[in-house]
Amino acid sequence: MQNKKLVYIIAGLVVLAGLFLWLKPAKAPETNVPADTTAPIKDAKTFELTVKEGKVVAGPTVLTVGQGDRVTIKVTTDVKEELHIHGYDFSTDLAKDVKGGIVFTANTTGRFPIELHESSAEIAVLEVLPR
Repeated sequence: MQNKKLVYIIAGLVVLAGLFLWLKPAKAPETNVPADTTAPIKDAKTFELTVKEGKVVAGPTVLTVGQGDRVTIKVTTDVKEELHIHGYDFSTDLAKDVKGGIVFTANTTGRFPIELHESSAEIAVLEVLPR
């Protein structure tokens, strides 16, 4: 009787381990990385924006990339803010008059608003086209 219980426990553990390996993501989801504003990222599509009073005064307002592209978005703003990319849910804090930003891989296609979170000012749109 004890052997039968032991066999069931071992079989259950094997099934659980198999389900874990089968259902786990192939790769951990990428989190945003604050952009190093001095070093270029190899093969990255880089966009630089300057924002004053919640509006882009220099740089594009539509950032178009292809699915799978490495993307760097650098922003300089006249106030302390939080840069946020909706849909990807990446964000980073920006200091006043200091270039900062986000580096990530654009894996999800679509149009994603980019906003200054504190002031709710939409400053640009990220457009990721399928390959």
